[in-house]
Amino acid sequence: MPAPEAYFDFDIHQSVGTKEAADVAQLLRIFPNPACSITCVPVWSKWGGAAMIEVVDVGGRTVSTVFDGNLPSGESNHFIFADRLENGVYFIILQSQNSRQVQRFVVFHSN
Repeated sequence: MPAPEAYFDFDIHQSVGTKEAADVAQLLRIFPNPACSITCVPVWSKWGGAAMIEVVDVGGRTVSTVFDGNLPSGESNHFIFADRLENGVYFIILQSQNSRQVQRFVVFHSN
C-alpha cells in the first residue's frame, strides 16, 4: 500500500557525491580504546583545511579541545591524555568544513 499523498515532506538543499565526500577530513579509528593513558586520534584529509577536534563527555560538555587549526593534507595524528580524564564514556568530535564526525571511546583506569 503506498503512502498517502503529501505523507513525506522534506527538502533537499545539497547533495554530496563521491568526489565531495572524499575531500572531507576523515576521523580514523582512535586507539587504544578503551584508553588509560595516551590515546591517538588519527585524521586523514585529502586537501587539508580548517578543523576542530574536541573531547566531549556524555553530558555534552567539552572536556578538552585536542586540535583547532588547519589540518595538513594526508594523515595526521593528534593525542588525548586519557590519564587526565575520569573513568567513563567520551566522544571525539571532528568538525571540518561541512562535516561532523563522532567516535565513542572509553576511559578505564584500573586503580
